[in-house]
Amino acid sequence: MLEHVKLNDTVYFTINYHNPTGGYSMPSARPPRWLVYRGAEVQPLLSGPLVSRGILGSYVGVFIANAANGFEDGLFYDVQASGFINNESVFNAVKQFVVGDLADVNLIRVNGVPINVTQEVKADIVKCSGVAVTLNDFNKNSSSVVTIATSGITANSIVAGALNGKGDWPVGKTGYTLTPVTGLGNQTATITGNLAGNVTGSIGSVGPNGIVGASIGAGALNGKGDWNVGKTGYTLTPVTGLGNQAANLTGNINGVVSSVAVTPEVLHINAVDSWAPATRTLNLSIGGLLPDQYNNLTVVLYDATNRPSVRRIVDTLTTGIIVDADFNFVPVAGNIIKVFLTPVATGSGGGGDPQEIAEAVYDELTRDHSI
Repeated sequence: MLEHVKLNDTVYFTINYHNPTGGYSMPSARPPRWLVYRGAEVQPLLSGPLVSRGILGSYVGVFIANAANGFEDGLFYDVQASGFINNESVFNAVKQFVVGDLADVNLIRVNGVPINVTQEVKADIVKCSGVAVTLNDFNKNSSSVVTIATSGITANSIVAGALNGKGDWPVGKTGYTLTPVTGLGNQTATITGNLAGNVTGSIGSVGPNGIVGASIGAGALNGKGDWNVGKTGYTLTPVTGLGNQAANLTGNINGVVSSVAVTPEVLHINAVDSWAPATRTLNLSIGGLLPDQYNNLTVVLYDATNRPSVRRIVDTLTTGIIVDADFNFVPVAGNIIKVFLTPVATGSGGGGDPQEIAEAVYDELTRDHSI
């Protein structure tokens, strides 16, 4: 019997070998095989071994009817089995099939019951050859709907988005009306979308708490001018009494600032590995610097008691720095250095010398005081 096999199905078949004289079951003397032929082709499309089922003379074969194995929709295939019985090669047809579902049918099934296509079917799924398919799979342009009763289409039968992109479908078609929404009264629902149209009427009154700070998004009034200037009922409260602030100011300060404490920007922190006094080279524990990276900038060396010594960097090496003069103390491994953005003037002395200022601050912090 001719069978129908869907593309990508797994195909199984069996064969039993018998003695041609006695009729009893017997195994093949050589490993039996199966061969698949396509249409009238003389060369097999696919072949493989038959596997014993553990019963004398009984074998089973299997393959997948997919495109990778050369199978195509709508074509006929013949499966032959070979063996060696009583010193003779034998062949036998074990299966014939066509790939693809049945196409020319006049009935469909709902819940396993055949029905005529002219009947009304209250179901969302039909079956072709046992495979469930949705109604969306059918070409809706292949036929027309003649008449739909008054209650034939309800709100629930039109899915969300079904009319999107179809134009203003009620406009210019008789029998359709758009009813404006009026008299809503108090509404507690939240509008999650946008109001894309224009409000041609007036919005009555907004209560004192109608618009709160959280309802005006950040930047909503940016670029809209000085919206509070010249409008009564709005005041700007100056910010006062902030005390000491550690945050960075990215904008402008338009008011009066009594004092500003500026912290020098630290560009690099490292630890001393060794000191070469002959060349005034400070070798650092962490390398990876770039040549000339910190030239003419300030470097401060701290000893074990955190006493500072300030020098100018005259050259930057990949593994350290060269300074303009010896430090106030001999650097040892583990001392910490910091490179600051502010350049240091050459030479020493004078009331504004960075080294003198650093030492004066250090002495003031570490000296005992009594009142």
